[in-house]
Amino acid sequence: MGEEIYYYLIFTISGLVELFSMHIIFSRFMYLEKKPYTQGRMVVAILLYFAIIYLYSWNIIHKDSIPLFFISYGLFYFKYLLVLHVRNRITKTVPFFLFYYELLVAVLGQNLHFFLIELGLLRQARGIWIQGLEVMAAIIFAIALMALLIYRKTWNVSMWLSSLSIGQYILYILLIYIALLVQSGIYRLNIPSNVPESAIEKMSIALVLIIIIVTLQTMVIIDQRNTMEESLELVNEQMESATEHYNEMIQKDQEVKKFRHDIKNLLLVLRTLIVDDKNEKALAYMDEMQESLSKTVKKYDTGNFMADAVLNSKDTKAAEYDTSLQFDGFVPVERVKDMDMVILLSNLLDNAIEACTKLPGHKEIRIDSILKKNTWVLIVQNPTMTDAIIENNSVQTTKENKNLHGFGLKNIERVATKYDGVMQIACENSIFKTRVTMNI
Repeated sequence: MGEEIYYYLIFTISGLVELFSMHIIFSRFMYLEKKPYTQGRMVVAILLYFAIIYLYSWNIIHKDSIPLFFISYGLFYFKYLLVLHVRNRITKTVPFFLFYYELLVAVLGQNLHFFLIELGLLRQARGIWIQGLEVMAAIIFAIALMALLIYRKTWNVSMWLSSLSIGQYILYILLIYIALLVQSGIYRLNIPSNVPESAIEKMSIALVLIIIIVTLQTMVIIDQRNTMEESLELVNEQMESATEHYNEMIQKDQEVKKFRHDIKNLLLVLRTLIVDDKNEKALAYMDEMQESLSKTVKKYDTGNFMADAVLNSKDTKAAEYDTSLQFDGFVPVERVKDMDMVILLSNLLDNAIEACTKLPGHKEIRIDSILKKNTWVLIVQNPTMTDAIIENNSVQTTKENKNLHGFGLKNIERVATKYDGVMQIACENSIFKTRVTMNI
């Protein structure tokens, strides 16, 4: 009876640790679409979660029914789906990830057992000790997740997790499962007397290490692929933005040349009207000339030719959605590369304009450029429909705001980092604010 209590206690701790780890993973690393839920439904889900844990532990202790054992075994591996389903929409890869997590913890616990034996701290363990070591492995896994949060590695891990396909998860699951079966059965074999037991243990540990290395190598390859795809996407975006702004500058230049070509004839007509004492017609004609001239004058004069081009282009785009740009300050010349200037301003303004398209009536985007010696601070503020959820200086993706500022923030952050600067975002009272500080 005393051993049963220890079993239930260990599995209770295991369930609590898993709840903690899964909460971190699905709130910080794997952004799933959220849905409304009540506290009552969550309480029921957690009670069912622990009911499955206790059913599984009861079957491990008693082993009265093989069919019931396998049913509880299957439910145990996917028990967190009950909790996750209450507040999130589950994707196809989530069940595979949960299964992978359970197997990973089991195999890490088994290896922890082998390491302790090698160090002489533990003899060959069975039953409750194995379960206890698996709990220790789960705690180590949770600590690793916390370390990733502290060192702000959420973006790298989330990109890896979201990039894995079902096939890749299945491959990892098979590799881990094979290693677990080998390690679980290794001491049940009749090992020949001329084969040292320590050699078998080391071979088993080596097998798991190889699997972990292969998994890490795959993670690196996936990360490199994602980085390459992002770089190609960024280059394409740069080229499209640069082409758009250069074309607009060419168009403006052509308008200026056309106006200059016609100015002689325009002045000749004006002189004739004045000579004929047709002052009213002359004044009306001058007003038409003034209106035509205003179309050829740049609306923005920031001190940076490329910044002027971007602002003029985005001003035209914003006007289509009854949105105006209000710029104040000066933009540095030469100290920021033209391509970086295009990326920075284009992404900032595209994000702001995108948010304004969701709102009715007239909107205003405010741009403040503060230039002090070797520091440039650029602040862009725009209204939003709802306050964005910001965690670790990034917008948490949800159905409501996934198109609000998106991955453009990553491009802005890259440019800021290039100039030893930082990007900071905030959203209060339905005003989204992006502040970029650069050392130039």
